[in-house]
Amino acid sequence: MTFAPWVPKSIVAAVIYSGFLWTGYQRRKRVWTVGSWRRFGITLTLSSAAVAVAIRMAYGVDQGVYTGMTPFAHKAYFYTMFALLLIGVGSTVGLIIWFAKGRADRQFGPVSKPDDGRRLTSA
Repeated sequence: MTFAPWVPKSIVAAVIYSGFLWTGYQRRKRVWTVGSWRRFGITLTLSSAAVAVAIRMAYGVDQGVYTGMTPFAHKAYFYTMFALLLIGVGSTVGLIIWFAKGRADRQFGPVSKPDDGRRLTSA
């Protein structure tokens, strides 16, 4: 059984990123608040969704989505797909690497003030 050349590379990348996520989780599980976990999960989901939409748009090109489009629509479609791919891949990779190697004591997202009026500081 032979695979397309990208399949083994994708499997290796998935294993590496899974390891990064596990390492980050182990470092932060006792430090982060529920809000930090929720914001991180939403950000990771949205950046992965941007990649998925870009891949679906690229698949649409192979299926003839350009048929009947004006030249302006071709350009708009291509640049939208390219921007989603760049933003999605860049933010997903950056987020995962930061999660694995960044400071574990920092919360993800904005730090809010406690209800009793004390001021929170981030170290």
